[in-house]
Amino acid sequence: MKLTQRTLFLILEALLFVICSAVFFTFISSVGNLIGASDSPLKRMLPYYLSVVGAIYLLFVSHIALFPTNEKKLQKTLKINGIILAAWGLLSAVLIVIYVVNHTYSSFIMGMVSSLFPLDYFLLDLLVMAVGAFFAYQGFRFPKGAERTYFPYEHSLTRKIFASIFRPLYVLVALYFTGAFFFCVGIANYGSSTWWCMLSLWLLMGVPGATLFYHEFFYKNGKDHPREQSLKIALCALLGSAFFVFYFLIAILVKRNFIVEDATALFTIDFMKSWNLVPFAATFEAILPPAIAYLSLFISIRKGKKPTNVAAEKPTEETAVK
Repeated sequence: MKLTQRTLFLILEALLFVICSAVFFTFISSVGNLIGASDSPLKRMLPYYLSVVGAIYLLFVSHIALFPTNEKKLQKTLKINGIILAAWGLLSAVLIVIYVVNHTYSSFIMGMVSSLFPLDYFLLDLLVMAVGAFFAYQGFRFPKGAERTYFPYEHSLTRKIFASIFRPLYVLVALYFTGAFFFCVGIANYGSSTWWCMLSLWLLMGVPGATLFYHEFFYKNGKDHPREQSLKIALCALLGSAFFVFYFLIAILVKRNFIVEDATALFTIDFMKSWNLVPFAATFEAILPPAIAYLSLFISIRKGKKPTNVAAEKPTEETAVK
């Protein structure tokens, strides 16, 4: 099978999503470890925070560039965001070099938030800078009239506003759970008697990332899907998510403290603050998107159905003559 340029860019977006999931998970974990610290870490950790924001910003811009609503917006996205990304990556990379030179950081590999810090984040900044420069270059040499696939927004302005607020939040939570999904493999207690309980949480944490992967690669491909077909897809996704949630709820009922015993390292802030948000966040993140998709499609199909007895509603020419 011949890979198209768009497929290659989708693969790159998927790899970037995996990288950002690890980055965002590490960031939230590091913030949890700093809660209660006597000294503010802002000055010392500034390059790190800039790197995290730059990587996630690149992920969002890449998505917009892959699924543009129209040609004008695509060109504007590439130009403006490309320049911002290039400048952001350059600033963060230069700050890391300065911190190494003035011994704020002891070396390019000193550990701390990761075993290779700050070298790994320096390389990440270079990636952000390079991709940003590429986006800007593509924006300024933008060939108008070229054959592209666009994805115009088809819903109301109110729904668009809500989507612009809640979709980024959903992606951020999905990034965190995806990062936890991968890190769990390395820290899991495989000899625990409650391994099957932890398996339920592990599977549930993988649902948001898998949902986004399917949506990007297979569903949102520029083709028109009949509403009935989309409804069936949403129903299958809803039933699959409901199965994982049901399995997870059974695990909690059988062993209420298994998350505390086996997953404290994955949700540091939640346990430090005693919020107990993990079951709710994991459940809602898995079940809400397919549920909302199914309900909205179901309602739209019901509203769009024509009357079954057309002859009773409107007389035909034959009956009118009679």
